[in-house]
Amino acid sequence: MLFFALTLISLVTTPSQIPETKVKAPRRIVTTDSARIVTPRRPRVLEGSSTFVRIEPYCRVGTVELLAHYHPGRVDTIARLTKAPFAATWRFDTLPDQDQFHLRFGYVIHHPNGDTIVSPPLPNNWVIDRNSTLSQRRTVCPRVASDSSITVDGKLGEWKRYQAEMIGDEGTFRCAWTAGRFFVAVEVNDDVITAFDRIEVMFDPKQERGSFAGLDQRVISFGPKNRSFAWAVRPGYGVSSQSDSIIVRIQDEVEWRSRLTVNGYCVEAGIPFGVLSDLEFPRKHLGFDLCIVNS
Repeated sequence: MLFFALTLISLVTTPSQIPETKVKAPRRIVTTDSARIVTPRRPRVLEGSSTFVRIEPYCRVGTVELLAHYHPGRVDTIARLTKAPFAATWRFDTLPDQDQFHLRFGYVIHHPNGDTIVSPPLPNNWVIDRNSTLSQRRTVCPRVASDSSITVDGKLGEWKRYQAEMIGDEGTFRCAWTAGRFFVAVEVNDDVITAFDRIEVMFDPKQERGSFAGLDQRVISFGPKNRSFAWAVRPGYGVSSQSDSIIVRIQDEVEWRSRLTVNGYCVEAGIPFGVLSDLEFPRKHLGFDLCIVNS
């Protein structure tokens, strides 16, 4: 007779033998693929004191934050929302007018899986422009004999012969031109100079005078503690982008210097007309503006 002994064997798995379960770390994703800004429509000139902001998410949503970015480097959280419609009213009655480079709307989506989805910067789509009256100010810019008449070195001694124009209470500017270049010299009164302080010069050679800048307008900034930046915008359907080829030319061909002074700082620049427009020769009148950004 055969006897079989049944032995119960317990298989014990040691901790080192247990496969690790990887926990997915929350991600921060910058993309426009997860939502679209429905209002304000693009491009849009905002007037008055408020505007309605609404986004349409393309993904699951835990919480949505609606944002407004504006000069000088500020961000308003318009609303935090957990269900549709993802919309709210943004009031800007206490803000000055804003250009297309500084005014941006955006969003932050907190996904239920822990990811955070952030809209990238979306400039060149909106402006705040409450005053449609065009400036009637005229500045006479004298012609000089040649480019060598002005040395771009940040020392403004040779500029004293030209008429100074006031920039509010914060400074003065002088301008001159030759067949090839536009020259500008600016003196700024500033007690505390930071890396964000700068002047911005704006050109509208064809005098189109619109609220939005396009390929026929230029904006160039110069800072005493920073480098020069340029904006040249290529309009598109619903969205605009920077024209890199024009910007590279501006950065390569514009000559400028800055210098700290007893009362603040000064900037001197020589800007070739060839980087300002496609005109072979500058017209008798061109649109020009200059502002001081004191941060």
